Amino acid sequence: MKKKTELVILALAIAATLLFLTGGISEDVKEVSDLELVSVIGIDKDGKNVVLTTSAALDGDLERIVISGTEKESLLEAISDLCHSASVREPFFAHVENLIIGEDAARDENGIAPYIDYITRNLSIRLDANVYIVKGGTARDFIAKTVEKNVSISGMLGYIQKDVNMSTEGQVYTCGDVAVSLIEGTPVLLQAIEIKPEEEMLENSEEVISPMGFAVVKEGILVDFTGEDVTKGICILRGVAESEVVSVYLDGAMVSMDLKNIKADIEPVFSGDELKKIKIKLSFNGSIEQITGKLDVGQEEVLRALTDEIEKREAEKVAAAINSAKKAEMDYVGLYKILKTSHPLKFNMTEDQWNEIFKDVQISISAEAKIERAYDIINVTGKG
Repeated sequence: MKKKTELVILALAIAATLLFLTGGISEDVKEVSDLELVSVIGIDKDGKNVVLTTSAALDGDLERIVISGTEKESLLEAISDLCHSASVREPFFAHVENLIIGEDAARDENGIAPYIDYITRNLSIRLDANVYIVKGGTARDFIAKTVEKNVSISGMLGYIQKDVNMSTEGQVYTCGDVAVSLIEGTPVLLQAIEIKPEEEMLENSEEVISPMGFAVVKEGILVDFTGEDVTKGICILRGVAESEVVSVYLDGAMVSMDLKNIKADIEPVFSGDELKKIKIKLSFNGSIEQITGKLDVGQEEVLRALTDEIEKREAEKVAAAINSAKKAEMDYVGLYKILKTSHPLKFNMTEDQWNEIFKDVQISISAEAKIERAYDIINVTGKG
């Protein structure tokens, strides 16, 4: 009984402390039914003005489009205008999951930096909100298209995030990730998305958008988008490639494989204190999932030819990523961070020193694949 009384007293003390710290019960407390739970913020530019578009939850699990009444010079003014012009429900931004920025806004002279700056300073918007760049379009068009198709924007972007984070089609980063890179002055990679052409949208399908590799941001401003092979190479180098599905043609047959355990071992080679070259060794397992045509992969020479081809292709993707970064004169593949972390004593140059070296440093790439399920199936039992 005594212990129970002590627990009650402790609970009351905690409650009293919380009331003291929060100033009691606030008159500003709102019922959920009075709030518009914003889940997506879209940002575009029209001249010097910021165009704000939001998608908010309505009655639980549906979404509707909410557009601010006027365009403003800053994101703060646009959000303030939206809040003050709300006629029924007050916009509530603590549930924002996604920030979508149109290509023109990202390429603007100030780029994405002002928006990330606002979010990092604003206590009501979470830093773990994901950031996307709309390639060749605007955030407003993207949000409007999803509403037109009557699909959940958050659900669709959640699917994109899960898909790219498990493959080599990109990687979704948060506002917090971007803020750190901007502070450090390092290149930023953001997941690019594209609104599908009308003719590619299947009837009754929720697939309104496609992942389009990375948007490359330098000093806060969008400068380029990566192609398919460059994107795959970046994912391999950064260690975010969980798996990749590939098809290889050999002797008139098509072999489809699922690549797993994709790793890149990156080793600097020094002569004294001078960096002479960087050796990159790729390793992965390839599981044969389907053979279309006649091909006996159980034969040693066939298996060797298949292994050589897949090793060559993966090495070429990494080479494409590195060459693209060198051409842009910025290490957006992340070699500096990788080497700085894995070899802190030997690789002790500054980032400015690295940027001077990177464009000319010799980089060798090799690959080693282990092909699994390499037997010739004659019947469904796998015998023969």
